[in-house]
Amino acid sequence: MALLFEHSYEQLPKVCDQHLGWQLLKPLSSGDEYRLQRLRVPVNDEQCHFDDLVQDLQTILIESINVKPLKRPLPAAEKADLKCKGSIEILKEVLNFHSVEDADHRVSFLQKLQALRSEGSSHRKGRGYQKIANYFGVDSLGHREAFAEILKQALDTVDFLISVVRSGKLGEKNEGSS
Repeated sequence: MALLFEHSYEQLPKVCDQHLGWQLLKPLSSGDEYRLQRLRVPVNDEQCHFDDLVQDLQTILIESINVKPLKRPLPAAEKADLKCKGSIEILKEVLNFHSVEDADHRVSFLQKLQALRSEGSSHRKGRGYQKIANYFGVDSLGHREAFAEILKQALDTVDFLISVVRSGKLGEKNEGSS
């Protein structure tokens, strides 16, 4: 699964160059490239490995959203409304602006992945963590299998983004806005 994810992740910049002329996800810095290289289904069921991998995936998919060019086609008023929003919310608004079908499912996954990282590896694990961990099946599947499922959803999300970019729907819809 990790190799499939890595392959799709490496295809996304090529597709973006070809169809957009800018990157939907910013390239990982040299200090973060290890995150993609170590992204694998863990060999054991330890919490610390699971937390690290969730953090890696969050950095790769969420922290890397290239917000500035993504917002470019939006009308000025909508851009102003997004000033205090996070990258996932901006992605959601842009996909909705472009009438991209089935975006809510992928955005929801990114929001839940962000919550899992925020409630898990960034803070003490309390009720919020338990709730989001239950959503991902951590208790029922174990950390190893739960991360395998998360990685499948991440692959689906990257493949979805590739499809959206290829469709031309993220092109300049409102050329006159700045």
